[in-house]
Amino acid sequence: MRTASDRRPVLAETRGASLVEAVVGMALLGLMLVAVLTVYSTSWRAEVEAFNDHEVQAVARDMLHRIVHGDPRPAVPVMGLVRAREVVTDPANSALSYRVTWKDDNDVVHDDAVHYYASGGTLYRLVTPYTDPLTTVTTGGTPLASGVTAFELSDPGAIPVEISITITHHHGASSITVQTRVTPRNLATGG
Repeated sequence: MRTASDRRPVLAETRGASLVEAVVGMALLGLMLVAVLTVYSTSWRAEVEAFNDHEVQAVARDMLHRIVHGDPRPAVPVMGLVRAREVVTDPANSALSYRVTWKDDNDVVHDDAVHYYASGGTLYRLVTPYTDPLTTVTTGGTPLASGVTAFELSDPGAIPVEISITITHHHGASSITVQTRVTPRNLATGG
């Protein structure tokens, strides 16, 4: 037969978890949750950064494409640098101007000066009637892109014209530089 002292260990084993064991279990569960949330947070941040990089790259490439090949979106299309008859660069003021002559759908001849410049983190475009001599313009125009941290151009008179655009995402986390070299086809022929 069992005595009272023999019964105590049996009762102690069947009582369940103690408060210390419950606290330790909750602490372990908390550590596992922190680990899972850290992995999720890191993954989410990487995905956001990749999206921002893609977004910034798309904007930079679009700006470069508009400068080089033109922009058919405005009411009056803007001809690109590739069709220029004359080019002026002002690297010190981040400014590019070029002259294009073109016919619209009604056979009206346009002789335009197209100006691009960066100021205060924004890339601007201004289209004016051509006047001799062609000079760069650094005021007015339509803002095309914000976050422009650099708009670099080749030295005046250099052909091909080298253009480099650096755009930084508005949070400052992502930055991309795109560049190209353009030889305007009408410079050599005078066409």
